[in-house]
This record gives sequence, structure tokens and C-alpha cells, in this order.
Amino acid sequence: MARIVRGALIQATTCEPTTSPVAKIKQAMIDKHVAMIESAAQSGAEVLYPKLLSALPARLRS
Repeated sequence: MARIVRGALIQATTCEPTTSPVAKIKQAMIDKHVAMIESAAQSGAEVLYPKLLSALPARLRS
């Protein structure tokens, strides 16, 4: 029996200048992605791939 799984791909631009403190950039990006994740979930997405998060510099991922 086939099962339909809805997926979402999200990508965002940086919303803070790159000269801002790392903590401020990180929090702004988290807030922006959380809003997109919530929107995707409300639209029925069950699987999500946040493309930009995997491409962030290592200093912003930790």
C-alpha cells in the first residue's frame, strides 16, 4: 500500500549583517528557520530539509 509523504525544502538568506556578533546572527537565523518550519508543518510537511543550515560556516553551527 502506497503512502504519501509530504516534504519541504527551506532556504533563507542571512537576516543580520555578517559584521554582527555570531550569537546575534545565529539567533536570528534560528528564529527565521523556526518560522519557516512551523509554516511547512501547517502546510502538511512531514519531512523537512533546511538547506541553508547545512551550508552555514562551522562557527555558526555549534
